[in-house]
Amino acid sequence: VLGRPLTANIRIYNVGDSPAYDVQLRDANWISKNQESLSLVKGSLVASWPVLLPGANISHSYAVTPLIGGAATLDSTIGDVLYSQTPGGEQ
Repeated sequence: VLGRPLTANIRIYNVGDSPAYDVQLRDANWISKNQESLSLVKGSLVASWPVLLPGANISHSYAVTPLIGGAATLDSTIGDVLYSQTPGGEQ
């Protein structure tokens, strides 16, 4: 709805057998592709966690407000998740 916040909830799962270290979420592509029609009003488009254990999950959320009316198609795979296999290792 035009002018009313829309919350994006992101959940990252570690389905592997080893911990993921230095986990980083970058969802900035979504807002940059839609900067004329969306405004970030709460939270951040980037987040990080030191470790994500096997079988665990982490959550992140932010809110945007539509600036123009009309239909929009939201891509559920816009964000990037980076991690390393060792603490302080290369991503």
